[in-house]
Amino acid sequence: MYWRMVIAILVLSIKIQSVWAYDSTELKKFQELVSFTRMLINTKIVSNHKFVNYNYSIETYIEEAAYVYDLDPLLLKAIIKHESNFNPYAVSYKGAIGLMQLMPETIEFLKVRDPWDPRENIFAGARYYRMLLDRFNGDHYKALLAYHAGPEAVRKGRIPRESHKYATQVLMTWKKYRKGGVL
Repeated sequence: MYWRMVIAILVLSIKIQSVWAYDSTELKKFQELVSFTRMLINTKIVSNHKFVNYNYSIETYIEEAAYVYDLDPLLLKAIIKHESNFNPYAVSYKGAIGLMQLMPETIEFLKVRDPWDPRENIFAGARYYRMLLDRFNGDHYKALLAYHAGPEAVRKGRIPRESHKYATQVLMTWKKYRKGGVL
């Protein structure tokens, strides 16, 4: 199913040759083709014949997951900002995967089939955060600590300083997003 990319690259190479004539019509077509090729580059085959364009779908997935799990989409956006900086390919040195940086144990616990699929990753992260928020009686700070350090660390009171910093930063980013700030 890479035929679309191959065709785009072939057409692009043909167009590059014709652009040298500096014809404004050809130049505009070339620019449109470059834009289309960039869109294809941002598209990944996630599973059998399923294409996901990360630039166009992450916001939608955040909105959908927030609705399903009764969370503020701006909170999910703040978590993703600090977990992966919106990089769906992110992998931490501890093995956390994707936009919401799901740990292998969490992936197994939530029965996530494809943690690399941005939609599935966001939905799983939102579901897990909702579970933590319920467990800690709606306390976002404690839920964020648990998301970062693990719920057992919070229960035992053995929370790393890094997790306190993380929770504070996510809450500050969430507050900026709610005020209309762009990060």
